[in-house]
Amino acid sequence: MIDPINAAVLSLFVPGLGQLATGKPGRAVYFGFLALFVWVVSFALFGWIIHILAALDAWYRAQIPACAVTPTPTEPLPDNVIVLHRR
Repeated sequence: MIDPINAAVLSLFVPGLGQLATGKPGRAVYFGFLALFVWVVSFALFGWIIHILAALDAWYRAQIPACAVTPTPTEPLPDNVIVLHRR
């Protein structure tokens, strides 16, 4: 598990690198391409905003413990249990 500050600093300099370090490769690709797109389209005026957003996202994702992910149950739920939301 990476420290949230380290993840944020990585993504601040290279958007997506902090997400990659926290184990979120899909988000890493998303922020990498988004930063590249915004830098090119805005003629290097607003690319820094994506760097800050990527850093905040990496910081937040690094704080979520790995055990926060709900595991898939190995056995079916009893009939008397009502599931309101299942991932």
